[in-house]
Amino acid sequence: MPKYLARRLGQSLLTVFLTLTTVFLLVRLAPGDPAAAYAGPTATT
Repeated sequence: MPKYLARRLGQSLLTVFLTLTTVFLLVRLAPGDPAAAYAGPTATT
């Protein structure tokens, strides 16, 4: 049972890491500024 839990925990951590890395890279590679897009055209600087 401990071996099973360790394997599942390792798989979960790997999945979370890969998901976070993918989302980070997609946001960084997207054109434009995410903060400006979220704020909208009426935002001031």
